[in-house]
Amino acid sequence: MRTRVPVALLLFLIVLAFGCVPQKRVVFFQKDKNAPPDLPYLNQDYEFVIAPFDILALQITGMTNEEGQNIVAPFNTPVIATGAGGAGSYASGIVVDKNGEITLLYAGKIKLAGLTLPQASDTVRAALSKYIIDSGNNVTVNLKILNYSVTVLGEVGSQGILRAENEFMTVSEVLARSGGITEFGNRQTVRIIRTDRLTKLTTTYRLDLTKQTSVSPILSRLQPGDIVLVDPMRRKQYNSAGQVIGVISTFVSVPLLLFSIYQLINQ
Repeated sequence: MRTRVPVALLLFLIVLAFGCVPQKRVVFFQKDKNAPPDLPYLNQDYEFVIAPFDILALQITGMTNEEGQNIVAPFNTPVIATGAGGAGSYASGIVVDKNGEITLLYAGKIKLAGLTLPQASDTVRAALSKYIIDSGNNVTVNLKILNYSVTVLGEVGSQGILRAENEFMTVSEVLARSGGITEFGNRQTVRIIRTDRLTKLTTTYRLDLTKQTSVSPILSRLQPGDIVLVDPMRRKQYNSAGQVIGVISTFVSVPLLLFSIYQLINQ
C-alpha cells in the first residue's frame, strides 16, 4: 500500500525549496578557496596620512597688507558652506596627484604623500616661506582631508557612504550612523575590508560585536576607504520562504473558502 503525500504538505515543501534564497546569493564579497583567511580585528589607533588622489582643503591665514587685505588669499581653496558632508566639498579642494604631490601658486610641486596633516602643514609653510615674509611668525597653514569616507553594506538600517567630519571615525559611530544592525544581521562576523592607501594591499578583518572587548570607543578607528560589511544570518533565508508561503497561502485559502461556501449553499 503506497503512502499518499498530502497536497498541502507537498505544496509546503515546494515553496520552502524555491522560497529560500541561498546564502551565497546575498552575501557581499565572498572569497574563493585560494584566498587568504580573514584576520581578527585588533583595536588600534590610526593616524591619518596623505595618499595619492586625496582631496585637501588648504587655508592660510595671518598675513595682511596695509589695506587690511589677506595677502595669502590666492593660496587658499574656496570655502564651501555645505561643510564636510556636502557634495560640493570635493570641488573646493586641491587634489594630490598620482605622484603624491600638490601644485601651489608660486611654490610649484610639493610632495605630501606619506605625511600626516600636521607634517604636511609644516611642509607647505616651509615651501611658501620664500614668497611670504613672516617676520612675526603669524602665518598659519591648516590642511583638512575632504574625501575621508567609509562604505557600509549589508544588514544595516541604511547602506551607503559615510563622510567623516574630521579625521576620526570609529566602527561604533559608522554602525550608529547607518541605522544600526538589522534583526537579520550577523553580529558575530562583521567584516572590515581595508586597502592600504599607499601599498594598495587589501586585508579583511572580522570582529565579534557580541563581545564587549571587540570594539574600543577610541581605538576602533576606521581608515579612509574602509568597507564595513554586516553579513546576514542564515535564518533570513527561512524568513524569505515564510513570506512566500504566506502569499501563496492567501491565494490558495480564498478559493477554498469560496468553494466551501458554495458547497454549503447547495446542500
